[in-house]
Amino acid sequence: MKKILLPLLIFSIIVSCANPKIDKAEFKNDLQIRGLKGKIKSIREEIFEYKKNADSFEVGEKINSYSATDRDELLEFNDIGNLIKRTEFYTNGEISNQTEYYYNSKNQTLKIIETDNYGKGSQSIQENVYDKNDSIKKFIYSSGDFKRISIVERDGNNRLSTRRDMVKDTVQMTFNYKYDSAGNLIVENAFIKDSIPSKLISRIYENRLLTTELTETYGRWDTLQEKSIYEYDDKSRIKLIKENYVNDNNFILIENFYDENDNLIKYKIEPIGAERYSILIQKWDEFGNQIEYSRTDGQTGNKEIWISKYEFDKYDNWILKTHFKNGKPLYIVKRKINYTE
Repeated sequence: MKKILLPLLIFSIIVSCANPKIDKAEFKNDLQIRGLKGKIKSIREEIFEYKKNADSFEVGEKINSYSATDRDELLEFNDIGNLIKRTEFYTNGEISNQTEYYYNSKNQTLKIIETDNYGKGSQSIQENVYDKNDSIKKFIYSSGDFKRISIVERDGNNRLSTRRDMVKDTVQMTFNYKYDSAGNLIVENAFIKDSIPSKLISRIYENRLLTTELTETYGRWDTLQEKSIYEYDDKSRIKLIKENYVNDNNFILIENFYDENDNLIKYKIEPIGAERYSILIQKWDEFGNQIEYSRTDGQTGNKEIWISKYEFDKYDNWILKTHFKNGKPLYIVKRKINYTE
């Protein structure tokens, strides 16, 4: 599972609450988002060394969180399947970080409190305020003496149109959004204060499919212009993405591969026209678990491969994940799932 940064998480929450016409059944709880099956009360993950001893493999000492995806942590869920607490640990059992989630009667996120114990108990708090259409109209982020209030405005179709970030009653950032007649988001602009350009994004669609995205990012000394082109297969799935497109001989090529059930099972990233580059390939199994990641040097052909192997329980949730690099053991993750039934 990819780690989501807070600004992206906030934006996705706002947009997901932006259209009252969306069927409530389309929304997924946190268990479903994580690809977990069954009624789960908690999940405990621990990470251990994994090494070869003579002709066999041996589980070694417990180690700290290894990456953004593998953490020494405890996840706790409510009856609806939404996350209510995430606790991360050090190898000695002490808590390094803890996040608590609070919901209203409609299962909307009201408050998220994160306590950084490594930072001597410092806290950050995110609070959401909803309007009569159950859409976020304001959210507040605070940490110590700092507080940022974001005010959201919506158009007649309850779509996000403007967002202003305020610190001490002063506008720090303004974001504007525009849509075409089909409801596609075609303009997404960010300004410092009210009008100083920061990042301007425009999008072109054909048959409701995004085909071109243009981005202008304004720095102190110059302006960076980027273009991305999207191509689709006969099932309207993204087949190719040409990022940072300059011309047909200079861009980053991303290729997507799907199984017969439309699950993304592989993608390949290859810089076209670069003097020095690496080709990256990532693969997933039918359950969405990463099973392989490889990096090939474009000049030497040298290849590094990371492999993940899994053992599953009767619900098809993995309970043991073993990592290898170039065929050598790297580490192992044990997962204990506590079901409510």
